[in-house]
Amino acid sequence: MGDYQVRADLAAMPIENMALMFGGIILLIILLAALLFLFVKRLGVRGGIGSLRIGSECASSEYHMNRKIDEIDRECKGNMRRHLGPVKNRVGIALSRVASCAHPRLAISTFITLPLGECISNNHFTTEFQPENYGEYRRRVIALARDEYEGMARADKPRGCPQQALPEWSEIGAEIEACVVGWLMEAGRETIRACKKKIAVYDEFKRYFEEAKDSFRSGIARKCMDKNERYIVAIEAMLRGGGA
Repeated sequence: MGDYQVRADLAAMPIENMALMFGGIILLIILLAALLFLFVKRLGVRGGIGSLRIGSECASSEYHMNRKIDEIDRECKGNMRRHLGPVKNRVGIALSRVASCAHPRLAISTFITLPLGECISNNHFTTEFQPENYGEYRRRVIALARDEYEGMARADKPRGCPQQALPEWSEIGAEIEACVVGWLMEAGRETIRACKKKIAVYDEFKRYFEEAKDSFRSGIARKCMDKNERYIVAIEAMLRGGGA
């Protein structure tokens, strides 16, 4: 059986058929354009390419905003760690009044700051310093310091100090507690400074998002500003109370 070939001879096609064919093509193009418009509208980018560009710039700005916030957190943690040195010295001075041997004083003043370092790593100060949380948080941190002290007190006496016995926590605990609370207050001040820096960053980017008519991101920045302002109020109240 031979092959059959079908060819469309437009020249021989009636005008009515050509009109129907081209009309169908135009209708298909209009339908595709309408579907594309609805898709773009659903994505919320009615402005076309310009809006897509603005959306991309806002996403990039959000990334840089978050990077700045992370830098503030790292700086705050570094400052808190620097405050551990004075705490260590104050604990050593308190112990010097009851323990003449330098070895246990140095060991205990070092170990007592370990729980404070863990607090920095956990970085929950903005929530732990809230009025409903601070009392329990303070008791928990002091309990960790007491556990470190009592653990060292039960350990073998260091070489060079065979007769040195450390006092009971009941004799020295109040002074160590004062050192811990003093550090918590320093941590509170550092947290306030960090919150103020964050508010400035969020405000800067909020204004940019507002100019770009990105209500979603500007709303997030505004909420973050409000949250940090509440943190400041709560921590300032704790500081006025002397960290008690």
